[in-house]
Amino acid sequence: MNHWQKTRHGITVVAGTAVLALTLSACGGENGPDDQAEDNGAFETVEIEHALGTAIIEDKPERVVTLGQGSTETAIALGVTPVGIEEYPWGADDTGYLPWIHEAVEEVGDELPEQFTGGTELDIEAIVDLEPDVILAP
Repeated sequence: MNHWQKTRHGITVVAGTAVLALTLSACGGENGPDDQAEDNGAFETVEIEHALGTAIIEDKPERVVTLGQGSTETAIALGVTPVGIEEYPWGADDTGYLPWIHEAVEEVGDELPEQFTGGTELDIEAIVDLEPDVILAP
């Protein structure tokens, strides 16, 4: 495995774990009269153990970048419009977005995410320029 493959694998592991942790935390129990804490919408720190150590997310991510199939749809389903997504080499509409992503983003009134080269030619510089708080990947 070369350096880029190791780096991308590490990023993918961290981001995939973050998706899982955020998804599971969103699926927590329902608030009811027995809950002592009032649901005030506050974000709780999330710690994710992974092969490279521990990722600590202390604040609610505002700038999310997605990599790979399904991660953009997952973010949108969780109410987060990514600031950056990989280009879609097939199935895109005339604007370059998958039709259902284009529709979902416009429906909530957000700007369409920036697109960057993905796959084996992942444009790391474009991702860094987006200044993401979190990168989500399968």
